[in-house]
Amino acid sequence: MQILNRVSLVTGGSGDIGLSIVNELISMKSKVIIIDKFEPKIRSKDVFFFKCDLKNSKEIYKTLKTIFKERFDISILINNAGLISNSLLVNYMEKDSLPNLNEWDDTLNINLKAPFLISSLVAQDMIKKRHEGIIINISSIAAKGNAGQSAYSSSKAGLESLTKVWAQELGPFGIRSVAIAPGYIDTNSTRKALKDEKLTEIKNKIPLKKLGKIENITKSIKFVIENDYFNGSVLSIDGGLSF
Repeated sequence: MQILNRVSLVTGGSGDIGLSIVNELISMKSKVIIIDKFEPKIRSKDVFFFKCDLKNSKEIYKTLKTIFKERFDISILINNAGLISNSLLVNYMEKDSLPNLNEWDDTLNINLKAPFLISSLVAQDMIKKRHEGIIINISSIAAKGNAGQSAYSSSKAGLESLTKVWAQELGPFGIRSVAIAPGYIDTNSTRKALKDEKLTEIKNKIPLKKLGKIENITKSIKFVIENDYFNGSVLSIDGGLSF
């Protein structure tokens, strides 16, 4: 797919990875819509920001309808927003009460329910306007199952499953569906979350003995957009850790 002058929509475009994705799309001459709870630190005539709480389905629906009313024809959707939650299964239980599922619900709402709703609305618009498109879901190596991440792992596994379903359903309309599953990426949030000893331990498990770079993700996005026969697959960007 040629991206020149096409419109891209990126969820979670204010974070380290999201903002890098936005900049990559701008360099490819795309106009970019960002949906996020926080305003991104970027100023460009080609970037349009819509504030939205991705935990709230009604707010998502209202935001997308506003975007369509402003006559944006979205060709590229990147479901990048995500919430990481860490909790062992037994720790969900509270003494003599039902488990506290707020963290579980928030994680599933942002990581799985929001991409489902946004993709549904965008795909309908693509089909209505009869133009080709692509949905790119940002998954994670955690989709294969990480101890202590029941909610996060299941949400990403679900997202990869939806990717394959949508590839079959939307392919006949010229709309592709793909997923990119990063491993451990060297970001500010990664270094804040993990101590140096833990980072060293992780690097030693990775065949390439190093963390990935954000540009490894953005280059992968460029690849799947431009390769118009790439559909229904999950592209792992993890240095060989998942094999």
